[in-house]
Amino acid sequence: MVHRCTLLIQVEGAQEDDYGRPIPGTIEHMNIPCRVDQVRERVASDDTGNDFILSNVLFLGPGHEVALDTKIVNIEDLEGNPVLSGSFSVKNRNPVYGRRRLHHLEITLQKE
Repeated sequence: MVHRCTLLIQVEGAQEDDYGRPIPGTIEHMNIPCRVDQVRERVASDDTGNDFILSNVLFLGPGHEVALDTKIVNIEDLEGNPVLSGSFSVKNRNPVYGRRRLHHLEITLQKE
């Protein structure tokens, strides 16, 4: 994989307050191998021409669990140059299977 990213995973009950209620927290997984690509989602036509609506897709290996409330930040190439800046949420999550097991995850990103 040619890029690296940071996953911010929301967890419930990592700590408790003074009354014993769970406090939601965030676990940060840094330097996760990934790849970002832009794909054409649809074409919008009007009087002035065609507009291509693009979406960013993040490809992750099979060893990473990504829930719908996970945030993705700091998407960089191997030299540390930013590829996509900002914070992204998971719009859609699509597991892709090989013949016998999970091959990779395709995650459609939504800018926050």
